[in-house]
Amino acid sequence: MTRSNIQKTGTKDREERRKILVVSRNERFEDDIVSYATHLAERLDYDILAINVDRKSGSQAFMASAVRSAHKFRKAVSLSGIGLEHQVRAGGVGQVIEAITHEYRRIELVVIDSAIQAKDGIGNIAIPVFQVMESTTSEKGETVMANQSGTAKPGHLGKTIGYGLATAGLYAAVFMNSGTVMSNFTRGGWYAAMPIATVFVFSFVHGAFASHLWSLLGIEAMKKDALNQTVTQAIQRKKQVQKKPGARAYINPFHRV
Repeated sequence: MTRSNIQKTGTKDREERRKILVVSRNERFEDDIVSYATHLAERLDYDILAINVDRKSGSQAFMASAVRSAHKFRKAVSLSGIGLEHQVRAGGVGQVIEAITHEYRRIELVVIDSAIQAKDGIGNIAIPVFQVMESTTSEKGETVMANQSGTAKPGHLGKTIGYGLATAGLYAAVFMNSGTVMSNFTRGGWYAAMPIATVFVFSFVHGAFASHLWSLLGIEAMKKDALNQTVTQAIQRKKQVQKKPGARAYINPFHRV
């Protein structure tokens, strides 16, 4: 394990504070992941543990670039009073993340960059993993978000606009007809089901809008099946560690009583 210079800010004990683990498979931290992790840490009042994974193990050029990138990362978070610790570690991405989550008890979630893929062994992580996709520039100079295959998601833009307009329309309809809404919702009988139905409609439309918006921005949560699988594997590993060899009793049949 190789560590860069560690700088910590704030007044609370860094070992007692919760942390966001930010992992890059390259020697630099992408601007998108720096911005996302900074805002997330600021909102949650967490510190950041930033890791560059060196797959070549021991490259001085990699170390130098990683330190420079971490310095820019530190400058971005310093204004918010967020503590940042930086390390460079060798090995596979999944192995590095698993080792760190065992060493640091206060890692609450993991943020990975767009270069990390499922084959890097991130499927066995037992805590929430979020991937921030890197912004790319098109031939026209437009900035688009890339997905895991490196291409934009064309369907999310239209759905985001559509559900956004639908959400705004629903809210406008309720506020503009508040008198009618109140008179019908308070009549009793079968009318009592109208508030419940309204809540479900608002929840569906607004939830769909938020989901497509996050996907459009390139922020994807770990899939439910993968998360359930990692939790199951973590529980199984824990049981294996806690399992103790049982004591066996041996009775000599030729022993004289």
